[in-house]
Amino acid sequence: MSTIAMAGLAAALGFLLGAATTRPALRRLRRELAAAVQQAHHDPLTGLPNRTGATRLFIRFAEAGRSLTVTLIDLNDFKAVNDTYGHDAGDALLVAAADRLSHTAAHHGGVAARLAGDEFLLLLPADDHDHLHPPAAALVALTPPITVTGADGTRATLTPHASAGVTYFNGLDGTLAGHLRQADIALYHAKQRRDHIANYHPGMHMPPPIQRRRRLRDHQAHRTVTRRQVQS
Repeated sequence: MSTIAMAGLAAALGFLLGAATTRPALRRLRRELAAAVQQAHHDPLTGLPNRTGATRLFIRFAEAGRSLTVTLIDLNDFKAVNDTYGHDAGDALLVAAADRLSHTAAHHGGVAARLAGDEFLLLLPADDHDHLHPPAAALVALTPPITVTGADGTRATLTPHASAGVTYFNGLDGTLAGHLRQADIALYHAKQRRDHIANYHPGMHMPPPIQRRRRLRDHQAHRTVTRRQVQS
């Protein structure tokens, strides 16, 4: 739902609060407003916070002065799953991955979000001794096999694997967008490693052509989210 539509609902709620209105109508409008806010901040497929919701959560952590590990997770070979078994199978894999990442994040006192496609985000309280341990645990938690049904009705068992780029937020400086750029650079390096995880440091770089492709991907993902909210 668009920001304008949400503002309209909020205005209508305010009007009803000040007018003589039946309680059932007021309760219905409250439910509609709550549903609109939920839709604007959550991914409809997995139920996880989306990029907008993740940004709000990051701001809350920052306002509390909480240091975090910001981890970008990308499922390996996800396109091949869609191409081989169809989008329903791909969606089933995404839902399973979201559930596993959410449980792992909660276990470590953090949250998981889905940013776009097969890209997930973990915001986890920072471990002063080992920033990579919780993200590495999340990668392990993804690996139990999952059975999916292909477009032709055949069933297949898949073993999910992923890569993770990790960066550190000190609780004071920076935005989620800036830390996501760092985590994305680390993710690029993680995909070149056997253990599929990398911690960002200032000497890391990403080839310019890949940077351009990823900026285009992020721009398209933002437009898609905005279009869906407007259509809703």
